[in-house]
Amino acid sequence: MYEELKTCLLDYKEKTLKAIALVEKDDLDALEKILDSRQNIIEHMENLNYTQDEFIGFCKEFDIMPLQKRLTEIMNRKKLEYRKEMDNLNEIKTANKSYNKRFAVDSIYFNKKI
Repeated sequence: MYEELKTCLLDYKEKTLKAIALVEKDDLDALEKILDSRQNIIEHMENLNYTQDEFIGFCKEFDIMPLQKRLTEIMNRKKLEYRKEMDNLNEIKTANKSYNKRFAVDSIYFNKKI
């Protein structure tokens, strides 16, 4: 179990590094696959028998927590960027609708004058 836990955590670290690179590249399709594989690793580790001290020791040895924190920060930053972009697009859309309504000629207007 000791070696299997170590292998799982090394694989988890590798997937986390790939996820960080994919988020920075904005490759969201590949990111989804990597995050799914990370979830599978977590589910597999839940079935292993190990002590909390072993787990914490390997996490410190492989620097998993700083990598996880970095991934979370990058994902949150990208989420904010996308949110701002979506808000900007919504403002443009609303402005265009208002602008077009203002200059739209009502057919009733023509009928009254003629």
